Amino acid sequence: MFWLGVAAVSTSFTVWSIKTTGSVLIIAPVTIPLFLFVSLLVFVKLLSNKPGWIVSKTGLINHSIGSAAKEVRWSDVTHITFCENRFLKFVCLHVSNPKQFINRQKNPFTKIALKYAFKMFGTPIRIITIGLDVTIGQLLNILNAYY
Repeated sequence: MFWLGVAAVSTSFTVWSIKTTGSVLIIAPVTIPLFLFVSLLVFVKLLSNKPGWIVSKTGLINHSIGSAAKEVRWSDVTHITFCENRFLKFVCLHVSNPKQFINRQKNPFTKIALKYAFKMFGTPIRIITIGLDVTIGQLLNILNAYY
């Protein structure tokens, strides 16, 4: 979802640039393919039957796009909380060393987003509850049963 937002912002910037000056038209060949690529990724992910999160005895495995952690071990989790902002609801996994999860990221934009999430929610690892096949209460019960 993060990259979809980046593509949308860059595309709107391209449209704005075209309206304001002709010399910035160089941006369009970069942002339009980026938007198409991210849209294709999201479309393929929506059609996939592969689960976004897998809960096991050892921890969680994340297959969603642009995530903070691909694998979170239960031994790293200190506690689980419910978090929300204006528009989204999350299950937040608080870990013993959140900066380790942030520093693992190679993409600088993802690092910035994770640092912001850490500042806002106290953890970079969140499960967005939109589109899940379970309710928030059921998800919390499942996670607490394994944790």
